[in-house]
Amino acid sequence: MKRLAALTLVLGLCALLGPAKTSSAYTCAQICDSDYHSCQIDCRFFPYTGCANDCHSAWLACLAGC
Repeated sequence: MKRLAALTLVLGLCALLGPAKTSSAYTCAQICDSDYHSCQIDCRFFPYTGCANDCHSAWLACLAGC
């Protein structure tokens, strides 16, 4: 759960700062994809009910911020 909270914070910051922090939407999308991949790996090692759905939701929220 700590990892999910940290991931949510990171993705939230990506969503908020992505356009200002990066030079293009493509770069922001790459950050979102990388975070999504890391989340999926965490789900394999620290599984809980709904983990994959949480990763997907966080990824979509991150992309929306791009």
